[in-house]
Amino acid sequence: MGLGEIGAPSIASDDDISIEANYLQEACQPLHNGARCTKLTSTLLLMNVCTIHGVSNKFMDELLALLHKHLLPKDNLLPLSMYAVKSLTRKVGLDYKHIHACVNGCILFRKQYETLEACPKCGAIQYKKFGRSLVPQKVVWHLPLIPRLLRMYRARHTLEMMTWHVRNKSIDGKVRHVPGNKSWQHIYNTWLDFTIEPKNVKLGLVTYGVNPFGDKNNAWSTWLVLLLIYNLPPWLVTKKFFMLISIIILGPGSVKSANFDVLITPLIEELQELWEGVRGLDILPIVRRQFLMTLLEILGFATVACN
Repeated sequence: MGLGEIGAPSIASDDDISIEANYLQEACQPLHNGARCTKLTSTLLLMNVCTIHGVSNKFMDELLALLHKHLLPKDNLLPLSMYAVKSLTRKVGLDYKHIHACVNGCILFRKQYETLEACPKCGAIQYKKFGRSLVPQKVVWHLPLIPRLLRMYRARHTLEMMTWHVRNKSIDGKVRHVPGNKSWQHIYNTWLDFTIEPKNVKLGLVTYGVNPFGDKNNAWSTWLVLLLIYNLPPWLVTKKFFMLISIIILGPGSVKSANFDVLITPLIEELQELWEGVRGLDILPIVRRQFLMTLLEILGFATVACN
C-alpha cells in the first residue's frame, strides 16, 4: 500500500530514531572496564531475578546501592536506584503501561474514563482498601507492539530470518509451516500488493490463562495475550525470544468471554494505528530506506505489511 492509499501515517522521524539509537549505544557500553556484560544487560538480569522472586522496589534500591558502592569498581555504570533502572529501560524502548480496569471487565479506566472512581456501567469502584492504602481491583499491563516491530527491522540477522518462509517454500505439496496452508495462500492470491514484499510480517494472536503460583486450588489466574511471528522458521516461532507479550491481565477470574475484547483494547488500537501506517527504517545490505508499516487483518491472521 502506498502513502496516498492509506492517508496520513504516523511518522518516526530521523531525529527520533537517532535519539533512540544514541540511548541504546549508551546502554550497551561495558558495565565497567573489563566487564563481560553491558550496562543494559546487567540491569535487565538484576530486574529479572528480582521479579522472579517478587522483591520490593525498596529492596532493589538497596541492592543497587550495595553493588554500586561496595562490590563493583568505582567506574561502574550500574543505575543507582529502581527509578534510574526504569528510566534506562524506557529510553531504549522497553516500556510498558499499567491500566486500571473495572473488576467486572466493563471498561478500562483510561481516556474518557480516566478520572472516574467507579465504573459507569456496573457501578464497581476502581480501588479497594488494602491496609491504609488504596489499590486497584483489576490491572491490565500493556507492552506496546509497534516499537518492538520497528526495532526488528533494524537488526539485519532478524531481517534475514523474516524471509525464511519465501526461500523455503514446500515443493512437494505438504504443509510444513503456516505459509503453506490454504488461508495464507488465499491471502497471497487476494491481496497481490501485499505479497510483493517478502518481509511483510504475519502475526498470530494467542491467549491463555496460567496460575503463576502453581497452586491448583488457588483462585488467582493471570492471562497472557501473545503474538507469534509466522515469518520465522517453524522452530523459532514459539521460542521465548520471538514471542511478543502484548497484554497481561491480572486477577482472579481475569478473563470472561463478555469482557475479553475490552481488556485487549490497547492492542486493538495499536493494530488500528498500524492499519493507518507507521514509518520506520529498514536496514539493507547497502542502503537504509524508510518503509511504511501497515496492518492487514484477515481470516484470523493479524498481518503487518512493510512497503
